[in-house]
Formats: sequence, C-alpha cells, structure tokens
Amino acid sequence: MVPKKLLPNVEIQINRIRKLFRILLLVNLSFIVICMLLFGDRFNFWNDAFSSFGSTVTPTGHSNTASVLIFISGIVISSIICFKISNGFSYLQNVPHARLKNQLFRITGTGYLIMMMPCNIVDVIHSLGAAIVFSTLWFFTALLLIEMKHKLKPFRYYLFQLLLHGTVLPYAYTYFTGSINKQVFQKFAVIGLILTISFAVKYSFLSYHQSDQREDK
Repeated sequence: MVPKKLLPNVEIQINRIRKLFRILLLVNLSFIVICMLLFGDRFNFWNDAFSSFGSTVTPTGHSNTASVLIFISGIVISSIICFKISNGFSYLQNVPHARLKNQLFRITGTGYLIMMMPCNIVDVIHSLGAAIVFSTLWFFTALLLIEMKHKLKPFRYYLFQLLLHGTVLPYAYTYFTGSINKQVFQKFAVIGLILTISFAVKYSFLSYHQSDQREDK
C-alpha cells in the first residue's frame, strides 16, 4: 500500500476509477458491436459465441482478419484499463476490501491477455482467459453489492443480486455441462453483468466518497 502522506486526493482518485470503469464497459460493448459487423460470416447473435470474433477463420472457413484485429485491440485496451483500475485501488486505503480489489483487477487484466489467444487454435487457453475475466468481474460485482446492502432498499438490493446471479450462474452451468443452449445463456450473462456492474460501481463509489468526507471532518 502507498504511505498515507503520499496518497493523492481521494475524490480525484475515485472519479478516475469510475471513469476507467465507464471506459472499460464502453470498450467492450464497442468491440462486440464492431466485430459483429466485420465478422467474416453473418454473425448469429444467439447461436454464435463472442469468442468467434477472435477466430482466425469463421466456422465456414472464411477469413476473419478484420474482426480479429478489432478483437485483439479491444482485449489489449481492456487489459490496460484493468491494470489501471487495480493501481487506483492501491491509493484508496479507506475503501472496503481495497487490497482484494487491487488483486482482483490484476487477475482480470491478465485474464484479458490470455483470452486474446484464438479459440479456433488454442481453445483451452482462450477459454481459461475468458473464465478468469468473467469470474473475477462477477465476484467483484457481488462484493460491491454485499458492501452496499445496508445502504440500499431491500427490493433494489435483491433485484440486482438476482440480475447478476440469475444470468451468470446459469451460463456457467450450461457452459461446463456443454449444453447446446450455452451461447443463448452467454448473451444474457453478458447483459446481466454489464447492467449490474454499472449500477454497483456508480452507487458504491458514491458511498466511498461520502465515507471519506465524513472521515475528513
């Protein structure tokens, strides 16, 4: 951890991390949309895996170079952002579980880099990276919701817990059991995770700022 006398302004640091989260989500949404448009074949949203964007060729054998380049660019940018988020938590010593969050985003950043490997060549490695990214972001979001439980109305708290676990866990089950419907569940899981992490980051960081203001008085 950074010595307290060297800590930057807490409000500036919190706003910086919130901005990084917004950029991370925007980057991921953008490269998904662009890759769908540049995919070597017609991309079937419900039946094709997002991992196909990083395949060197499409399932029918067509070149997928444009999609791969966008996919790799998005993955590298996402990894860099995660390492920056990780570094940001090292400055927020009063934030609950700051050290754990710091380590989580180091792992997430590493997972993104592993996920960059083409799934049609080294699927085991690619899948490992994707599992790391998904599981760490899921755990981080669940942790934020638990931290905010006493500050949220019960309906809102349980609604977002349901949205998170009710989409991610069924996808995990269908993925590991090899269900033919796993790609459908993947889309719901991605949507659920993005919505929940957006909510959790917004409100948890507001509470961090309020806590720090009380401690400064």
